[in-house]
Amino acid sequence: MIAKTGETIAPDADTLALASVAARNGSVSVVGRDANGMRVEESTQKRPLQISALVDSEVETSLDVLKRTMFSR
Repeated sequence: MIAKTGETIAPDADTLALASVAARNGSVSVVGRDANGMRVEESTQKRPLQISALVDSEVETSLDVLKRTMFSR
């Protein structure tokens, strides 16, 4: 995808799905420009996905919580 100068892009559903799979199974890297035209690089290697979840040990195990959070994304 390429945006016109000074504009931004919005990923479509296919791109979001591919990025989600790549984030879980590998890495995603993007290169673009900020509002001032400066080059910006981001990657999941520099900023990995972190998910927080509460555990009620009287109701579920840590494994149950892991499964619940993995499949809710």
